[in-house]
Amino acid sequence: MISLSNIGKSYQGKWIFKSVNFEFKFPGVYAITGRNGAGKSSLLKIISGLGLQNQGEVLYNEVSKDSLSEYISVASPYLELIQDFTVSEIFEFHFKFKKQVNSVTIKEILKEIGLNEHVHKYFKNLSSGMKQKLKLAMAFYSDTKILLLDEPCSNLDAETIQWYQSKIEEFKDSRLIIICSNNKQDELIAIQGLLNIHDFK
Repeated sequence: MISLSNIGKSYQGKWIFKSVNFEFKFPGVYAITGRNGAGKSSLLKIISGLGLQNQGEVLYNEVSKDSLSEYISVASPYLELIQDFTVSEIFEFHFKFKKQVNSVTIKEILKEIGLNEHVHKYFKNLSSGMKQKLKLAMAFYSDTKILLLDEPCSNLDAETIQWYQSKIEEFKDSRLIIICSNNKQDELIAIQGLLNIHDFK
């Protein structure tokens, strides 16, 4: 479980959101919703430990803040990957730090997401949709208890959206999944709890 206790974030003296109190219970699928610029990504960064709040505290049940990376995987537009790595090199580097779910191989992952013919292509030369698929695959197939997905269906075609939805269904009973979304119905699958950031302005 992750508990947000009186969380607030300000920028240049103006509150983006404040006094956020919410519980994300394990396992389950939750959504953080709101329009662009409302603060969804900022809140997700705080939950992941990649960002700092200006007030309040994030409480992690049975998880040390010093070892968050062992328990959390993130797929997000702000997630920076090495531009001059090939697709295969990115996966090989990533899985030096994370275990694969069910010992699935990189070759199997690439085939599933349709990137097996692009293993030697540099990340910087991939289309936006390919980059998004790659990030989602790394998150889904990392053996972590918590998945944080920021606008996961951005730049995805219909076939890949179906794949994303199938992964949510596959892992919803064994992981805590938190999805940031602009209320896109394609993204909000199997949601059991919703935090609307506009309620905390």
